[in-house]
Amino acid sequence: GAGTRVATGSGHPSAGMVYKLVAVADSDDPAAPLRPVAKKSLDKVSHGGRKDVWRSYAGGVLAEEVHTVDSPQPRGTRPALGRVMTGGEIVDAPTLTETRAYAAAAIATLPEHARDIADGDAAIIPTMADL
Repeated sequence: GAGTRVATGSGHPSAGMVYKLVAVADSDDPAAPLRPVAKKSLDKVSHGGRKDVWRSYAGGVLAEEVHTVDSPQPRGTRPALGRVMTGGEIVDAPTLTETRAYAAAAIATLPEHARDIADGDAAIIPTMADL
């Protein structure tokens, strides 16, 4: 299904991008400065910095994803990511029941066409802010 196309963004509901590590902190402090981890390949451009992903909704339906680098939360958005590990320690370990409920709630926010599994354009095209 969708997992086989995540890197190509070639159909519903695959992502239109791929995340990659581009910076690391030398401590667990959320305000710690980041050290860039840039790709050396000439064909793969990387931008160092603290990345965040935010989502906005219209009528309870996912309308947009915004990706930021070293920027505050855009107005009218909610965080799309949550912390699961800090310093190599698990800080959030939901049960299987909680994970299923979370996934069902997230799927329910997708536009109807994004729930199809078929070749086509990516369902949500992320916007890049402040790059």
